[in-house]
Amino acid sequence: MIVGGGLAGMAAAARLAKRGHRVTLLHRTERLGADWRPDRPDGPGRLPEVLTLPAPWRDLFKKSGRILPAELARAGLDLVPAPPTRHVFAGGEELILGGDRGEQFHRMVAVYGEPVAEAWRDLVDSLEPVWHRVRTLGLETSLVSGRQLRPHRQTLMWGRTVADLAATQPHPHLRALVEASAWRQGHDPARTPAFVASRLNVERTFGRWTVVDTEGRPAGSERLLDLLEARLAARGVEVVRHDQQVRFDGSTRHPDGRMLLAGPVDGSDGVPVGELLPADVRPDAVVLTEGLHDPTATYGLRTRAARQVRTLTPVLRPRRTYTASPAGGPEGPATGPADAPITDGVAETVDHTARQVSWATADRTLVHDWGAATADPAAGPGWNGADSWLRRLPVRLGERLYSAGPWGRGGDDLAGVLMSAALATYDAHFDLTGQDTHPSNKDQ
Repeated sequence: MIVGGGLAGMAAAARLAKRGHRVTLLHRTERLGADWRPDRPDGPGRLPEVLTLPAPWRDLFKKSGRILPAELARAGLDLVPAPPTRHVFAGGEELILGGDRGEQFHRMVAVYGEPVAEAWRDLVDSLEPVWHRVRTLGLETSLVSGRQLRPHRQTLMWGRTVADLAATQPHPHLRALVEASAWRQGHDPARTPAFVASRLNVERTFGRWTVVDTEGRPAGSERLLDLLEARLAARGVEVVRHDQQVRFDGSTRHPDGRMLLAGPVDGSDGVPVGELLPADVRPDAVVLTEGLHDPTATYGLRTRAARQVRTLTPVLRPRRTYTASPAGGPEGPATGPADAPITDGVAETVDHTARQVSWATADRTLVHDWGAATADPAAGPGWNGADSWLRRLPVRLGERLYSAGPWGRGGDDLAGVLMSAALATYDAHFDLTGQDTHPSNKDQ
């Protein structure tokens, strides 16, 4: 059973169903994936128009059925490289940045000269081993305890923040680029661990991608959600609208995903007083993907992990606006340097002073305004130093009870949410069948 019809819930359901499990997905919202979709038909969604790490999407579709390129082609879509990003700094100065290592260096030399370009190249190079370590701690494998972190604290730049890392750069524009790796995800650079800046290396290595139609016109990242919803139907996932609260039997300090309760909850102390569900509808395992900012209030869990996650402050979510307008962003058509790309695709602009990110096409502009962001428990936890990493939820919450989503240790960004679902399904499938399907197991 999957509780929550957001992106993590959909991804976990698709993966488990492909492995042969009978999957029921409980959701409260009008549509699946509502946590990332537009609030209204003509409104803005949370998904960026440009994706910087498509590998989790590709892995999800590969591990749940038809591979992503084939599924996109079947829908008349494609995933193609996006144009470089236009960065706007204080005073209106601009930089067009994108591409691989050589292209970034060339663009930096043209604008700032060779010493500054070398500093940027060396910084992004130095973040490669950081990324390789981060992805093995919470993304590709579960982060369970501090023992996994201790041997790698130097690599992870433990104790330093994104703001500290930015301060080492020789030019204010470089400092702004580094700090944007935190605030573009809703985090304070002064509280965000320096290893989060490894996303700068990820973007340079894996590129930037956008969904287009058969004519090469931007089709919107939300089309991936449509494909995933269709995948659930193809895999036979039972999708059920469910407004009742989910609770667990037995000790709230040792919850069991096989022992769901039906009935009310004692409002005085949150102790379940209902009856066990009948055996024929009782799940073999449960993956929780929503309401995880306070598992005690939501599900009655009183474990150490449930207490720790309650100490975290929700991350910020930007104010989103969506207008029909010419390409170029909220201020009108883009007018950048002479080498600025001219394209009919998605024009991404990052205004570092206003902390706004816009994606403009020929007929619409989507703006994520981080300068007017507000805290949102559904979006995940904000960083408060590297020590807050282990206060995020582990994958295993109890006996055959798992978590997936932005409150996990894989992170609250898009890649982290998708990969948290993968980790939950690896553990659930192993507990149910004894088969290890983790990618490190070459026999599976």
